[in-house]
Amino acid sequence: METATPSLDTWTSFFLLAAAHGYFLAAILFSSNRGNRQANRLLAAFLLAFALTLSEYVLHWTRYIIDFSWADSYYVPLIFVFGPLLFLYFKALNPEDGLRRRDALHFLPALLMLANRLPYYLTDPAVKSAFRAGNREMAGQIHWPFAPLFGVQDYLFMLHLAAYAVLSFWYLRRNGFWRPAGEEDDSVVIRRNWSRTLLWLYSG
Repeated sequence: METATPSLDTWTSFFLLAAAHGYFLAAILFSSNRGNRQANRLLAAFLLAFALTLSEYVLHWTRYIIDFSWADSYYVPLIFVFGPLLFLYFKALNPEDGLRRRDALHFLPALLMLANRLPYYLTDPAVKSAFRAGNREMAGQIHWPFAPLFGVQDYLFMLHLAAYAVLSFWYLRRNGFWRPAGEEDDSVVIRRNWSRTLLWLYSG
């Protein structure tokens, strides 16, 4: 069972500070009425999802997850919103494009993963603790709608993230965000450079 004393160190404190910075920026973007409000809210949602994910990683690294068992694995569905939020952010930045109702389908994998993990989130903390400690028999006490997916979830993460990196790159190139197309005003140059930088950061 998990008996180590929860504690923060310099490294985990740095990541906790990074998460706090993400919450702060997300709050500013959500509340801002300047510029492209739709794009700002999508970027804010991306930062919020990232900050929440990083916060749970800190809980695991410091073992404070023992005291906050309700937060265990809530990052899993969030991994599947990173790519869609970034892609839709680029669409919202494009003055010749925009968001449509069917774009909500991009979040279907995240919703399916959330539905699959919901029984785990509602599981007794003692069962969660034993499961995290390596007692895989405890998985039998959790009624998964599909399958636990613990053995393949990392591959699903990488596949989904990579697919949206490729999709976003294709979209930026197709819509002139990647290379200059004749004379451009400053706003177009800034938008292109920012989009490229953001995609490189996401891909890294």
